[in-house]
Amino acid sequence: MKHLSYYYFVAIFLLAFVLPGYFRLPAMLIISVAIIALFLKKIDYKYLLENKLLLYIVLFYCAHLIGTTYAAEKSQSFFDLEVKLSLLVLPFSLIYYNSNKSEIQQNKLYGFYIYGCTITVLFCLINAAWCFIDEKIKIHNGLYNLNYGINFFLTSRLSTLMHPSYFAMYLSLALALIFNRLGTANEKRFDKLTILLYVLTIILLASKSGLISLFAVFSYHIHITKNYKLLFYSILLSSFSFILLMFFSPEFYNRLKQPAVTITTNQINPSSIESTSARVLCWKSAIEVYLKKPILGFGTGNGNIALLHQYEKNGYKAVLEKKLNAHNQYLQTGLSNGLVGIVFLLLIFLQAYIQSKNNILLFNVTFILAINFLFESMLETQSGVIFFAFWFSVLSDNKKS
Repeated sequence: MKHLSYYYFVAIFLLAFVLPGYFRLPAMLIISVAIIALFLKKIDYKYLLENKLLLYIVLFYCAHLIGTTYAAEKSQSFFDLEVKLSLLVLPFSLIYYNSNKSEIQQNKLYGFYIYGCTITVLFCLINAAWCFIDEKIKIHNGLYNLNYGINFFLTSRLSTLMHPSYFAMYLSLALALIFNRLGTANEKRFDKLTILLYVLTIILLASKSGLISLFAVFSYHIHITKNYKLLFYSILLSSFSFILLMFFSPEFYNRLKQPAVTITTNQINPSSIESTSARVLCWKSAIEVYLKKPILGFGTGNGNIALLHQYEKNGYKAVLEKKLNAHNQYLQTGLSNGLVGIVFLLLIFLQAYIQSKNNILLFNVTFILAINFLFESMLETQSGVIFFAFWFSVLSDNKKS
């Protein structure tokens, strides 16, 4: 029993470490945690009924199971259920963790996640630097005509392991975890330097939702910790980075300029592939589709099929060719599972907020996810589903954190 418990916690720590995009390792470790949990004794499954947050997550998955019964394309439904399987597996598998974890084990989990994020950031920066140098050598030898230059350090060219918005979300939580241990016995020597590294990386990712999450997490924790010295250095680094990127990277400048142009002019080209304009087209079409079947939706995994037909009908060629989803998880849920799915999703966030009264980290996860769900359909990929299910499950107990 003791050996099983040891391996159980080790698997969870490793899962936290590999979460930031290590290909299929998170899914493999979730399977390992689930299998070990089956053989652990003294697991009180009544805990799931007592912990409403976990219960709502499981019910949310059950709503998707029911949604397969009236879906036209069953293959899409089964694929969607597979992607979202962590919503069912993790709440059950982590009951033993929530019931038996010590403060040391909890802090160790946070530490593994931070180490994983830091190694991922360094890998991405080193890879970008290698691509930058390699390109310069090829241009010098006349083997290459394109010149990305500094743009290798931006957006998806920097974040090669996952979507930039997802990576920015992961780093925003890592920032919250580091802030939570500053000034305590758990503070590490390089924590403040790591904060600056994460801030710089999120800026380079140029994700709008990521920048909003960064500002929110920073503002909240500076308000709590009163660490104005760190705030000064972060603002200095951010300002210096923004100025340099504005001058030396037209791509970065355009990514920040375009949203303002879209909002002020209120004119959107139906063939636009710019992220803000494309999102507006996606949202407009998604609302039109949702209103056709507002209560139950089109069935699990079938919302995107109806959305693509609406793109074609509206003449939105660019978003149709790229087969973009709704780029808003609330709308995406409504398309497939209607108002029923939206209600369960909102119940999860409401219950998470209620249970975060004495849990700063749960509040941060709730706020970060709520923001990012406005701009991305994050529960349509495993990177988003696992983040959602893992951190809500790990932080769902009502103990002060």
